[in-house]
Amino acid sequence: STVEFEGSLTGLTGTCPSVSFNVNGATTITTDATEFRNGSCAHLEDGSVVKVHGRRQADGRVAAEKLDMKSAQVKGLVASLTGTCPSLTVAVNGSTVKTDLATVFERLGCSELVANMNVEVAGSAHPNGVVKATRVKYEGQ
Repeated sequence: STVEFEGSLTGLTGTCPSVSFNVNGATTITTDATEFRNGSCAHLEDGSVVKVHGRRQADGRVAAEKLDMKSAQVKGLVASLTGTCPSLTVAVNGSTVKTDLATVFERLGCSELVANMNVEVAGSAHPNGVVKATRVKYEGQ
């Protein structure tokens, strides 16, 4: 049967794209057929809020067909930046933005990102004000 539920993810195990975790007591699994929204499988972490659309399996687990992560957008000046491309940690307008191999950079390359640039970030929301970026767009100095 088809099910849909939302909540905080706990007990994350496995390697993308095949991971397992619990949401509101429901053991959920992903596969290479799972459609991820607002972030990639690699963005999942304990405490992330997700909405699961899937099918209950004979063993009681839910196979996720679609997994929506809570979307996040941040605009503002880059206050600080650490790390090495593609894995940067960037402070923007009070949020901690993390980039990875899947982050798309618009109007600039990853290595061109520096402090005091104005950017618009889209991605998935995670605990403690962390945004895992799917897109970083340069908006000018």
